[in-house]
Amino acid sequence: MAVDTPPPPPNVLRETHYVPYENDRFAKAHQWASEQVARKFPGAVEVLTTLDSLIKQQMNAE
Repeated sequence: MAVDTPPPPPNVLRETHYVPYENDRFAKAHQWASEQVARKFPGAVEVLTTLDSLIKQQMNAE
């Protein structure tokens, strides 16, 4: 004789953790700081341009 029984309730596992995500706060701050340095020290523009180029190269290499 078969007995119809309801299925057991589902076992739901919840997991909560932080997931890193990209934001551009650093990029905005770096841009602002570079503009301030270029304004105060006009001779540093070439160094800032080189710095930006190296940062882009490093980011593309990753």
